[in-house]
Order: sequence, then structure tokens, then C-alpha cells
Amino acid sequence: MDGTDDLWDVRISFSSDIFRLYGFYHRPAHFVVVEAIRKKIQKTPRRTIATAHKRKSEYLKGLVNE
Repeated sequence: MDGTDDLWDVRISFSSDIFRLYGFYHRPAHFVVVEAIRKKIQKTPRRTIATAHKRKSEYLKGLVNE
């Protein structure tokens, strides 16, 4: 996704619903999911992206503090 600082989305269709999982690659084989929504509108809400960024930052800070 453009302008999202290495966040990726995974789209899943189930029945008539579409779900989006947002996350990032931590290591070559590790995808960390930090947010998920059921997609109802065309554009991703800014709040969803902001939450994903915040959780990514918190996750990476936790690794540094260990």
C-alpha cells in the first residue's frame, strides 16, 4: 500500500464478506498481523491505518526492550 511505511494488506473473501488483514514482514518468513477489519467501503479508513502503524511500532519497541 502506498504511503503506509511497509504495511501490507491481505484480502480474504468469505461468503459475501471481504476481510482485510494489515501487517508487516518482520523477518523473511514472518508476517505480523497488527489490524483486521471487515471491509464495507472502498477506501480504507485512516483510523485503521493509524492503528496498524501504532501496533507495529509497539511490537518493534517490545523486541528492543527484551
